[in-house]
Amino acid sequence: MANESRSLIDILRELQALAIRKSSGFFFIATADNHSCTIRMRGGTIEDVIYSRSRGDDAVQLLSHTQGGRGRFQPDPGSAPAGRSKLSEAAQRWLLGGFESGPPSGLGAGDARTATSAPEIARAPVAPSGRVTPGSQAAEIIERVALNYLGPIAGLICEEAFEASSDTEEVIELIGKNLASGEEILRFKKEARAALAAG
Repeated sequence: MANESRSLIDILRELQALAIRKSSGFFFIATADNHSCTIRMRGGTIEDVIYSRSRGDDAVQLLSHTQGGRGRFQPDPGSAPAGRSKLSEAAQRWLLGGFESGPPSGLGAGDARTATSAPEIARAPVAPSGRVTPGSQAAEIIERVALNYLGPIAGLICEEAFEASSDTEEVIELIGKNLASGEEILRFKKEARAALAAG
C-alpha cells in the first residue's frame, strides 16, 4: 500500500482496518531502524507475528518499541486453513486497537524475553544492509536457493518478489508463499537466511 514512512500508530490503524474488513494475507512492516515484521491474517484474525527471530507475543513486544516505518499488505485469500493463533488475547487486543493507549501489557513471557531477543535482531543472518536488489549478490543467492524448491519457475517468482520489495525478509516471505507446505516454507527460509549469512 503506502511506501512512505509513517508512525507505528498509523501503520497499526491500517492493520486494524484490514481486520475489520476480514482480510486474509500478509501485512509487512519495514521499520524505521531497518527491521522486518510480518503479520499473518486470515479472515480478519491475526494468526501470527514474526519480528526478526522472535514470534508471537515476543514479536509484538518488540514491534511496540519501534517508532514506525513502512507498511504494506499482500492479500492471500487462498491462504492455509485457519489454525490456532500463536498470539495471546492481550497481544491480539493491542494490535487491533490497544496501541492507541500505549505500549502493550500482560503479554506473559514477552517482557521477560525481550532483553535476550533484542540483541538477536542486530545479528539476524541477512544481507549486510538488509536490502536486496535485482542482480545483486543477495538476489542471486536467494534465487539459487529458491531454484531447489520451485524448479524452473523460481526465476519468475524471484523477479516478482524483487520488484515488490527490496527488504530481504519480505522477499524471502513472498517467495516462501509459493511453496506447498508450512514445513517446506520454514526449510526454505532457514536455508535462504543461512546462505545469505555465508555470502
